[in-house]
Amino acid sequence: MMRSSTTCRLFALSALALLASSAACCKAKGTSVIGSGGNATTESALDFGKVGTGTTHVKGVPIKNTGNGPLLISALTLTGDASFSTPALSQTVEPGQTITVAVTFHPTSDGTKNGKLQIVNDGDSAPTSVTLTGIAFTYQLEVSPASLNFGTVQVGTTSQPQTTVATNSATLPEDITATLAGPNASDFQVSPTGLQAAVGAGSAITYSLTFSPTQPLAETAELDLSPCNGCVPVKVQLTGTGTTTTLVLNPAYTNFMSVPQGQTVSATLTVTAQALPVGVQNPLPATLTAVPTYEQGNQGFGTALSGTWPSLLTDGQSVTLSVTFTSSGAASPQDTLDFAYTVGAVVATPAKEPVSAGQMGSPCSMVAVVPPAVFFGNVQNNKTANKSVVLTNNGPSVCTLSMIGINPNDPQNDFSTSAATQYALSPGQSQSVQVTFAPTSNASPYTRVATLGFSTSDTFLPRISVPLSATVGNSAYAPSAWPKWHRDNANSGLSTADTSSNQGTAVWGSPVLVGPPVPSTKFPNDLATTIFSPVVGIDMNGNDVVYTLGYGPMSGNTGNLYAVQGNGPNAGQIVWSQPVTQPEALAQECTPTIVADNSLYLMTGGEQGGKASVQQFYHFSQSGAPLWADDTNDTAVFNPTIVDGFDTSPGLAPDGTMYLFNDDGPSVYAFSTTGSQPVQLFTGAGMSRGHMESYSAALTDTDESVFSWGGLAQAFDNKGNKLWDNGNSVLPGMASGEISKGSSSCGNDGKGSPVLLGSDAVVSFGGYDSASCSQAVGGVQAFNLQTGAVDWTYTFPTIASPPAMWVVSYQKALVAGFSSPALLGDGGLVVGWGDGVYALDPPTTPGGQPTLRWKLSTGLVISSPAVGADGTVFVGSTDGNLYGINGQTGHQKFAFNVGRPVNSSPAIGSDGTVYFTADDGNLYAVK
Repeated sequence: MMRSSTTCRLFALSALALLASSAACCKAKGTSVIGSGGNATTESALDFGKVGTGTTHVKGVPIKNTGNGPLLISALTLTGDASFSTPALSQTVEPGQTITVAVTFHPTSDGTKNGKLQIVNDGDSAPTSVTLTGIAFTYQLEVSPASLNFGTVQVGTTSQPQTTVATNSATLPEDITATLAGPNASDFQVSPTGLQAAVGAGSAITYSLTFSPTQPLAETAELDLSPCNGCVPVKVQLTGTGTTTTLVLNPAYTNFMSVPQGQTVSATLTVTAQALPVGVQNPLPATLTAVPTYEQGNQGFGTALSGTWPSLLTDGQSVTLSVTFTSSGAASPQDTLDFAYTVGAVVATPAKEPVSAGQMGSPCSMVAVVPPAVFFGNVQNNKTANKSVVLTNNGPSVCTLSMIGINPNDPQNDFSTSAATQYALSPGQSQSVQVTFAPTSNASPYTRVATLGFSTSDTFLPRISVPLSATVGNSAYAPSAWPKWHRDNANSGLSTADTSSNQGTAVWGSPVLVGPPVPSTKFPNDLATTIFSPVVGIDMNGNDVVYTLGYGPMSGNTGNLYAVQGNGPNAGQIVWSQPVTQPEALAQECTPTIVADNSLYLMTGGEQGGKASVQQFYHFSQSGAPLWADDTNDTAVFNPTIVDGFDTSPGLAPDGTMYLFNDDGPSVYAFSTTGSQPVQLFTGAGMSRGHMESYSAALTDTDESVFSWGGLAQAFDNKGNKLWDNGNSVLPGMASGEISKGSSSCGNDGKGSPVLLGSDAVVSFGGYDSASCSQAVGGVQAFNLQTGAVDWTYTFPTIASPPAMWVVSYQKALVAGFSSPALLGDGGLVVGWGDGVYALDPPTTPGGQPTLRWKLSTGLVISSPAVGADGTVFVGSTDGNLYGINGQTGHQKFAFNVGRPVNSSPAIGSDGTVYFTADDGNLYAVK
C-alpha cells in the first residue's frame, strides 16, 4: 500500500530511457526506484549494443533523489564481465538533486558481455541494480583503392566521378558511416553519405566521389569510413588540384595625376595570363570575350590597341595596350577598365584596372621607399643594429601614413621602430623611419625576419610593407657567407645576401674542374662524388673562397679538398688542394665546416658499393696546411671502429662543441674544437634501430639539443641522452628501413636533414611503399621540438615504378627524398621531390594542415635548395639545370643548363653569387 509523498522519499534512477518506479512507506527513508517517478521495478538494463572490440564507450546513469530528505549512496559495485567499469562513488544526494554515474564498456575480446551494477544506498528498497550488456566483435573494413587523385579540375566545375569500394571483412554486420574530413573536405563530395546500417559480412558498398574545387590550389581531404560506433575509421586519401587562369594587370592601377584641360595623355598597360597554381600542367588559356570597357565611360578615359584584340591568352602570354585620358577640367575623375574573359567553361570575374587623374587620384602611388627591403647583417647577441627607411612623396597630393609598426611576425620581438604614430607627407617631402634589430638570444632560428608596415590614406595602395631580416651570430663559425652545409645550425638554407639581381649568368670564364665526370647519367652504375655541396669561407683580403670535395666515381677511393677563389682578383682559380681518402660517395655528405679561425673540419669515409671503408677526420688551416687527421681504425678519437661512416656536415655550438652523427652505430658524437686537436666529450647512443643517414644534425640552440634524421627522427640533449624517438618510418605507407619482398628488397634511408621552423623541426622523407616496394612515396613532416610528436604532414604525389636513375643499384635504395627543406624567410619552406620543387606554407593554427604555395615541375630533385635574402630559390635537378625561382610566386627566373645532373646543394656567396657542382666534375659560379 502506497503512503503519501509527503512522508516518503523517492530515489529515482534512469538507464537508456527505461523508466520504472516503486515506493515504500517510510518516514526516515525513501524508496529506491529506477526511473523518474513512474511504475517500474527496482532493476533495469543498460544495453551498449554492438561495438568494436578494443573500442571504448561510456554511458551515463542518472540518479535523482525525489524525496524530502538526503539519500546516501555508499558504494557502486560491479559483477560479471570485466569489460564494464565505473568510478568509485560515495556521495549524499540532496532532495531534488540528480547525479550521473558513468559506466564504461571497453571489451578486449569478442562475444556477448554481461554485468551488473549495484547502487548501494540507504533507501527503503536498496540496493538498486542495473543489468549491463553489450556485444563485441572484431571489426574489419577494407577499401580499394585507398586513394583517389582527381588530377587538375577547373575551379567552378565538377570532376568526373571516381569510386572506391568498402567491403565488410568481419564476421558480423557492420554499420558503416561515411564522412569527409580534412582541410579541403568541402570541395569533395561523396555518395552515399552518412550511415549505411547492417552491412552484411562479405558485402560491399561502392562510394562515388567527385571534386569541385573552389580555389586554384592543390587540395587534400579524406573519406573516413567507420565500421561501427567508436571504431577507428578506414581512410581513403583524396587529392586534386583546382586550376584556373587569371589576368594580371601591370601596373595594378593607372593614375594620370594632373592633366591640363583639353590635353590627351597615355599610359602603357600590360595584360598577362597567369595560370594558377603556378606550374600547373596543361594550363587553360584565358579567352577574352570582348574588348575592355569602362564602367562609367564618360570620364575622358579611353584605350588604344595596335591591331586586333586577341581572342585568347595562353599562360605567360601578354598583350600591351595604351590607356588614354583627355582632360575636361574635372577635378578628380575616376573610372574602372573591365577585362571580361572566360576560362574553359567558367565565366571569370572581370579583371579590373582602376584609373584616375587629378590631385586626389591616388595620393600615395608615388611614394618611394629606400631601401625597399632592409637587411641588418650578422648581429651578435645583446648587440644593437640600426637602419633607416626613407619614404619620399614624389606625387602631387598629401599621403598620410598611419598604424606604423612591426607586424606580428616577429616572435622573438627582436625588431622595433621609433616611428611616430602618423606622418602626413606633403608633395616632395621625405620622412626617415629608424628600425632597430636587437637580438635577445643566439638561440635558433639564427635568421630573423619581420615586416615594417605602414597603413596609407590611398584606397588603391592601402598598405606599404618593408621586409626586414637579420642573422644572429654564432661566434664558433667563420664570419663568412656560407660556413657549413645549409649555412647555419637551423639548417635554414637561407642566405643573408641579396640575390635579386642573380640572373643565372656564368661568373667565371669557365667552370673549375674538381673531379672527373661520371661515365653515365644514371645512378645505378657509377655514382658521381663531385656532387658534394660546397661551402664558402673568406681569404686574408675578405674575399670569398669556395671549398668543395672532388672525387672520382664510386669505384675510386681518393679525392681532393679544393679551395677555389670565388671573387676578387683571382676569381675562378684553384687556391690550393689537399688529398683526402676513402670518400663516402653519396650526395651532400662530408661537406666541410669552417670554424671561427677560418680553419676547416671535414669527415670522409663510408660504404663504397656496400663495402666498409676507413673514415678520416681532418682539420686543415685556412691556407690548406694539414693541422690534424685521424682515422677510425685506431682509438685516438673513435672507439670502437665505425663501419659505415659519418654522413653529416659537422655542426657547432657557440662554445665550439662540434656535433657529428654516425649512422652505423648509430650514435651522436660531441667534440671540443678549442684545443690543438678534437677531444671527444661524449657519445650518445640508444637509437631504436640503425642506419639513419642524415647529412647534418640541427642544433636547437646554443648547446642543448642535437637532432638527427633518417627513416626515423630522434633528439639528444647536450650530454648525449636521448630526448625522444619517433620510433617508426614516419610517413604512412612507407617501408621501414630495408625490407624484403620475396627475392628482392628495397631500402629506405630517408636522407633528408631537419630545418628548424618555429616550434618544429621539419624533415623530408622518401622511399618505397611498404606494400609492394614498387612505388615512390614521400613527404614532409614537422616534429614538435619538445615532445617529438608529429604536428603536421604534407604528402608528395606517389610515383609508380620510379625511373632507374632514381635507384642506387647496389642497395636498391631510392635517392628521391634526399632533398632537405629550406626556409623561404617569410614563414614558408621549399623542398625538392621526384617530380619537381614544392613550396609549402605551414598551418596557421594548431592542428591545421600545410598548404601548397606553388610547384615547379622539373626533373628529379635531390639537391637541397638555397634561398637568397630576397626570397629567390636556387636548386639543382637531374635534368641538368640549376634553377632560379621566385620564392613567392614560383615563377622561374632562369635555368642554367650544364648538360649533366646538378645534384649538389647550392651555396650562396657574400655578393649573391651561387656556387654548385655537377656530375660533369665541375664547380660553377652564377650571378
